[in-house]
Amino acid sequence: MTSFLKGLVFGAGVGGSLGLLFAPKKGKDFQQQIDTYVVDVTDSTKEFKEHVAHLQSTVKETSDLVAQTVPVVSRAIKKDIDAFQFQAQPRIKRINDQKALLSQHLKEAKQKLANTK
Repeated sequence: MTSFLKGLVFGAGVGGSLGLLFAPKKGKDFQQQIDTYVVDVTDSTKEFKEHVAHLQSTVKETSDLVAQTVPVVSRAIKKDIDAFQFQAQPRIKRINDQKALLSQHLKEAKQKLANTK
């Protein structure tokens, strides 16, 4: 077991030494880089939360506007449809009367034509 401990200590020493020799940056530089990264991520998170809050506010305003607008527009459309039907019904009656009259004239013309042959 003592040889295992000696190997462990020796491996840790060699690994630590090689890590220090081949580290891409100094400890202080790396800490500064991590600090900058954490600040950037924190700022981005705050900004994201603000955008989400703004989006929620905009969606609520739009929803409220739609809730107010739809009944007004529905009433106006119904009123326009009723007015159109009121104006169209007499016209449709006249068209149907003309159609019946033309059908009657067509039958009479066919009968006259048949009688002349």
